[in-house]
Order: sequence, then C-alpha cells, then structure tokens
Amino acid sequence: MHTSMQEHHLVAQGLNYNHDIKQQKGESIDKFVTRLKLAAQKCKLGDSENDRIIDYMIFGVNNYRVRRELMGKDEKLTLDDAITAARLVEASSRSI
Repeated sequence: MHTSMQEHHLVAQGLNYNHDIKQQKGESIDKFVTRLKLAAQKCKLGDSENDRIIDYMIFGVNNYRVRRELMGKDEKLTLDDAITAARLVEASSRSI
C-alpha cells in the first residue's frame, strides 16, 4: 500500500475523516499522530485504521524528510514502525 505517491493519493481520497489534518508548525510527530488517531477513532475505520493513519502521516507531515522516509518503506510498514521512523528523522532534523 505504501509504494507510490499516486497510490497514496488514491488511498487518501477514500478516507472518511477530515482531509485537512496537517501537522502544525512546531507540532511533534507524537502530537500529530495523536490527533490523527483521535480523528480515525471517530470514523470507526476498523481494520484499515492504521493504514489510513500512515497515509495521513505521509500527506500531512510538514517535514519533507519524514515524508520521503515513510514513502520509501515497503507495503508492510506498520503504524509503530512509521512512528518510529518519523521520530528518528524528526530528531535528526532538530540536531542539524
């Protein structure tokens, strides 16, 4: 599922919750993901919830390096792995 920008765009179009959820300036990955999880819970997405959250992480994150890292992962990317990868990139971006 996480293989191309076009594919991500098609998946994101089918989301049932707020399409405008974007990471706010200065907002950490953890806070951003918490907002995504809360929005997803309201929609009762069932088994696809984590995949949808990953898609929204990719489209809504304001750090290009995080987006590129997540898009470079294979289709078996789990939400926990996505969050860990995003945290690592976020931390390395702060130290530059």
